[in-house]
Amino acid sequence: MKNIIKSKIFRSLSIFLFGTLILQFFLELLVDESNIILYSFGLVFNYVLLVALLYFIYKDEINKMFIDFKENFSKYLRSSLVIYLIGFAVMLGINYLLQYHIFDEKSLSFNESAVRGLINTYFVAYFFIVVLLAPILEELVFRFGFDIIKNKYSFIIISSIAFALLHSLGDFTSLIEALNILPYLAVGIAFGYIYYETKNVFPGIVLHLLHNLIAFIILWIG
Repeated sequence: MKNIIKSKIFRSLSIFLFGTLILQFFLELLVDESNIILYSFGLVFNYVLLVALLYFIYKDEINKMFIDFKENFSKYLRSSLVIYLIGFAVMLGINYLLQYHIFDEKSLSFNESAVRGLINTYFVAYFFIVVLLAPILEELVFRFGFDIIKNKYSFIIISSIAFALLHSLGDFTSLIEALNILPYLAVGIAFGYIYYETKNVFPGIVLHLLHNLIAFIILWIG
């Protein structure tokens, strides 16, 4: 039991769930959602706190990775961009099949619908959360946090499934709707492969930032 509690996976997931469930619960309990400025501040603060907690716990490892990333910036991004683009292309292909050949009509996944609604209400807060804070937090939790799994394929598969489940739990209302997990799984595999090959969390963070910026713009103007 002690080994489980000390493991990076347990710690990272615990911090993540603490923020997304407990802190969010207290935010909604204490702050009226109609107070957009205060509620937006609370949303952003939750994510900043979670990133700060993870950094505080693993700052030595993260600092070493940052130094390594600066020294190998061009090499890491060249190789990582190719992997990301392959994953992105697969994700787009799966989305096309789901939206136009499997579902009865074009629709967004539960996660995308929820984020679109929140963007419309709390635009500034969710820009910072979706584009900046969520990529950092998710790469620290689902890639860096899972790197105690040493087998390449076990690491990629397990971390990607956990990442995909996070983004698609609201879609598990039927077997068909549950297929919305597949696009997240595709891009999660790409980010997992990037982390395993570079042994560095920062290439994934940079490309995750880019990915979420694209997604944010599409959801905003769509």
